[in-house]
Amino acid sequence: MMAGANKAPANFGTTIEFYLASLHRAVTVECADDCGYHDVKGVNALKYSAPLSLLDLTVNGTVSTTCGGTSSFHYATSPGSKVGTPVASTCDYMMRHAGVINLESARGAPAAVTMGYLGNTGTLIRDAVSITLPGSTTEIVYDQATDELALFFEPISGRAIKGLERLQTNFYIEKTMLDSTRYENIFSGTTDNGDVFVWPYLYLNRQPGLSQDQADTFVATIYRAYLYGGLLDIGAILSFVIFGGVTLYLCKQGSNKSTGLVSTPRV
Repeated sequence: MMAGANKAPANFGTTIEFYLASLHRAVTVECADDCGYHDVKGVNALKYSAPLSLLDLTVNGTVSTTCGGTSSFHYATSPGSKVGTPVASTCDYMMRHAGVINLESARGAPAAVTMGYLGNTGTLIRDAVSITLPGSTTEIVYDQATDELALFFEPISGRAIKGLERLQTNFYIEKTMLDSTRYENIFSGTTDNGDVFVWPYLYLNRQPGLSQDQADTFVATIYRAYLYGGLLDIGAILSFVIFGGVTLYLCKQGSNKSTGLVSTPRV
């Protein structure tokens, strides 16, 4: 620990699975940056990030490109007249588009969660809406460095000491839901993702973590314990070398002394 600057190796692997309440599902994060250490207020931690494949469309865990269906489950299964022949999603978690967590069942509403600014979604979904700052025409796009989902784990205790929960809530806005002429122009464009918008509502950038006082307490309690233990070990080794060498020297000197006896032949 002393030689390695208190960077303890982890024994919990390169992937970690946990339940993320905002997504209503378990997610798996992977050790990032070649499993290098990050400084979190003086504490060494390993960073685990959400992989790009986290929000792929899958069926029983296997990637699929055909399971998304053509409409919401509610519309496809509700009685009454419908436009065309709607097909509900057969993907895991009822997902309909890659990069978009469908919360239709969990929330009982046409809601969805994505990465910030519709990051890692399809081009048709991102290009169907414009995301800008007030008074600006510059499109804001997802940047992994500032918008990623990640956790930082301290390997000695195995606890998460910092989180980067950056997720965006959205609404599924579909032509089949809005049959009023009031909204006719919304679906008149050629870039409306087939009359289905993933409409951004709120981008939450949460960064919970231990306070500076908690970090200082950890360093004082854990790292200094290893430091003092290491110094005691070094002191014990030096003492053994020094006093052991002196003892060996004295013993050797004693064995070389003459006994003072005189021997004469026996007649």
